[in-house]
Amino acid sequence: MNAAKAGFPMQPIYLDDVLRFKENEIVVWWVDNGNINMNKIVAEFFNSNPNDLQQFAQLIGYSVDGYFELGYVSNNTIKNIEGIIERDEYGMQNFKSPWQPLIMDDNGVVHFKSNEILDYFLIQNSTTLMDIMQKKDDFSSEDFEQLYMLIGYSVDGFVGQPKVTDEAIKKVDILVANQFPLK
Repeated sequence: MNAAKAGFPMQPIYLDDVLRFKENEIVVWWVDNGNINMNKIVAEFFNSNPNDLQQFAQLIGYSVDGYFELGYVSNNTIKNIEGIIERDEYGMQNFKSPWQPLIMDDNGVVHFKSNEILDYFLIQNSTTLMDIMQKKDDFSSEDFEQLYMLIGYSVDGFVGQPKVTDEAIKKVDILVANQFPLK
């Protein structure tokens, strides 16, 4: 699916007992072990940032049917997902987690577009990024790479983080070279 249509990169869909979005295990652990109420998150971001809420619901592994019932999921997103399901493309999707878009800030620093809900978690949650880092052996490199992107790491900061693979470093170098040729 074209990420631009949804305003955020779509998590892969797979068939478990039902159609479901691929969760990021770190984000799920963070939600389960923190002190932030999900209803508070929805109330906080419902009107100001529904795209990040939609992405967040995918990151915690919502079933597709449950996702469609969320009041902040746009009709456009539902239509895009229904198209994927109708074409049976979910079974053929690349099961790797999607990458956040790269942006350049006013200071010329290239970083990943953050998800505001995860920014909120980073600031308001009793479970910190340090707590997550102490559990780094419990989670995959792919989930860590996606988490670093979701919280808006700079490209330079991303490549120096634990659990970031050489493959991801090469990919980010190519993306930066193609999107920001003067960097």
